[in-house]
Amino acid sequence: PAYDVVNIKPHPEGLYTIANRLGVEAHEMVLIGDSPTDIVAGNEAGCSTIAIIHPGSFANKKLLKHENPSYLAQSIDDLRILLLG
Repeated sequence: PAYDVVNIKPHPEGLYTIANRLGVEAHEMVLIGDSPTDIVAGNEAGCSTIAIIHPGSFANKKLLKHENPSYLAQSIDDLRILLLG
């Protein structure tokens, strides 16, 4: 929860907290996000990042690509293919 960290996104503290609780390193995780701050936080933490564009998202493809996600999913179907093959 947000109250478990001092610094909110785009600071990577929340991702480090999650990794610690799971007993993994942040670089072993994948962050899926629909906002530039999600992607910045994931990249800063060393996670693989997937930016997803969906109808309810305020961010567009250009804004998300600007943050250099590892992958870009332009739909839930794209996300499913990225994750499951």
